[in-house]
Amino acid sequence: MLSAITAPPTDIPDFERARATSFVQDRITGIILASFFTVHRELGHGFADQVYRRALVLELQQRGLRIEQALSIAVFYKGSKVGQYTADLVVEGRIVVQVRSGAAPVEWSAGQLTRHLRRSGCASALLLLFGPTPIFQHLTADDGTPDDG
Repeated sequence: MLSAITAPPTDIPDFERARATSFVQDRITGIILASFFTVHRELGHGFADQVYRRALVLELQQRGLRIEQALSIAVFYKGSKVGQYTADLVVEGRIVVQVRSGAAPVEWSAGQLTRHLRRSGCASALLLLFGPTPIFQHLTADDGTPDDG
């Protein structure tokens, strides 16, 4: 079960702690992507976003991950709350996931994914597109650039 390695031990040097945290992050991202491709293979394309979200949640839970759904995240400007947005999923409190269906992520851009990542406080963000061909974008807080898949 993944929960046994979700947090690095506190009695190790900072460098080793960073490596352990990175390993856990990469492992969780790998599980999310494997789940994404499993759901896409099983359902195909053509359903509404919510169908894929629900199927993805089931798949991720079966793989032992903790999921928060429809998480409301506040947006602040100069210390004042000016709005909020809803993240589709937050996995293990570390990765914000947006799920979309369709042929192309027309309404999504790297800029939007970056804003979601920054506002969520998570270490990385994923956009999962359940189209005719499964496509994903992955963005980490470290580099600020998306990896397209």
